[in-house]
Amino acid sequence: MSRGTIDHHNNRDAVPVTRRGVLRRVIANSGRLLGGKSAGAVLSLTYVAVATRALGVQDYGLLVLIHTFTLVVSRVFNSKSWQTVLRYGAGARQRGEYGRLRRLVRFTAVLDGVSAVLAALTVVLGARLIAPLLDWPDSLVPLASTYGVTALFMITATPKGLLRLFDRFDLLAVQVVLEPVGRLCGALVVLAMGGGLGAFLVVWFLSRAGAEVVLIFWSWREFHREVPAGASPGWAIRPGLEFHGIWRFLGVTNLNATFALSFEQLGTLLVGGLLGASEAGQFNIADRLARGVAKPARSLIPAIYPEMAQLLAEGDEGRLRRLIWRTVTLSGGVALLILGLLAVAGEPLLFLLGGEPAKAAYGLMLLLAASALLGMWWFPLEPLLISVGRPALALRAQVVATLAYVGVLYALVPVVGLWGSGVAAVLGMLVRVLLQGTGAMRWIRRSRQR
Repeated sequence: MSRGTIDHHNNRDAVPVTRRGVLRRVIANSGRLLGGKSAGAVLSLTYVAVATRALGVQDYGLLVLIHTFTLVVSRVFNSKSWQTVLRYGAGARQRGEYGRLRRLVRFTAVLDGVSAVLAALTVVLGARLIAPLLDWPDSLVPLASTYGVTALFMITATPKGLLRLFDRFDLLAVQVVLEPVGRLCGALVVLAMGGGLGAFLVVWFLSRAGAEVVLIFWSWREFHREVPAGASPGWAIRPGLEFHGIWRFLGVTNLNATFALSFEQLGTLLVGGLLGASEAGQFNIADRLARGVAKPARSLIPAIYPEMAQLLAEGDEGRLRRLIWRTVTLSGGVALLILGLLAVAGEPLLFLLGGEPAKAAYGLMLLLAASALLGMWWFPLEPLLISVGRPALALRAQVVATLAYVGVLYALVPVVGLWGSGVAAVLGMLVRVLLQGTGAMRWIRRSRQR
């Protein structure tokens, strides 16, 4: 174990962390991620602009439909084991039970591997089945099947969980930039050489694979630095006996995350199926810009999980409650400010991304941004429910919200066009926040009575 690691452990155990200190650490870690994700967002928007000008809105729509199909399948099969690593690994690490920690990581890594293989096979074999639903030409099916192999590199939950557990948000901040850097550099090369859709798929394939291989290497290196070499895990892996409730926790968090992807990726596929590739391209451009402004919350979510796990391991529920209220206040103020700025600057930004046709998506972009920023405002609710052992409540909120989102989208899009998908996103997010908030308030009231 390195000197820096030993100091880190001693400071954590010996020095009481004030309530302000916990929030400061959350903000510091999220700041590291935000720096990387903000740079990644700018790079992503830049390569989107390059791709739309090189391919046109129609072919760009086909590109994002292929990528989104692969991503959705990967998210469905993803074991989401990073939450399991944090929930069960934080206590084992604090108690110095390194053999137990090794068994946990071995178990979640096996789940990741099986999930990755199943996801890749599903995309490769399912591309021909999904093609008629998304109006893909026959010539595109082999490309989509080949691109499906990237699903092998989209399921790296255990490495992310380990870097979060070991407080290496600096490495995560660098890693999230690698893929957009690769895509932008590759897109510029393809544009200069006059390449088409197939060339862009190759660039996206290599960029994803390279970034995830780096992530796996870094997490492997940090694990061996943090965990003593003599900590033998033993050969038996009996997660159900050793980690109480782990199968239920895995099942519920997996379902919860699967339904959550409806607000992130499913919209592109649904719009593509209902309206066509061109409209899917417009939706994707508006959605990328809208979600780009919610990057602060996406950085706070992985940063707050380890702190919640640590506070619960220490039994300090009072400090956890204060952390929740402080982060809600902070994120709410930032969300309102960003929405105002986006209302002013949104149309010129859309023009930069997709040219004149993209400006028509201004109203849709504002609705999608309102949905994303509402989720940003109340982002601590879901991590709280999962961390305190109430993942079923988080799952229930996601299921109901997803059904509301899909139902409203299917009802409105054929009638009012792309606007309907924006209205559906706002209503779905409102349902999710209200249900999660109800469950969180129940826990807060009960924890105060204990």
